Amino acid sequence: MVLNALRRESHISHFNLDEAVSIVRELAVPRAYFTHVSHQMGLHQAVNESLPLGMSLAWDGLQFETHS
Repeated sequence: MVLNALRRESHISHFNLDEAVSIVRELAVPRAYFTHVSHQMGLHQAVNESLPLGMSLAWDGLQFETHS
């Protein structure tokens, strides 16, 4: 799943990190990447280390393989 997570604080039109994590858990998605991440979130590695297993921040150049 790819889902936006703008920052840690609430926002009027984007999910914050806690909301995005909750949605992934609710849907029981095995792998999730968070996009549209603001510089207010913090350092990429530090945020990734704080996320639950199977969830991470996306990055420029991220590619997905498709299987037929």
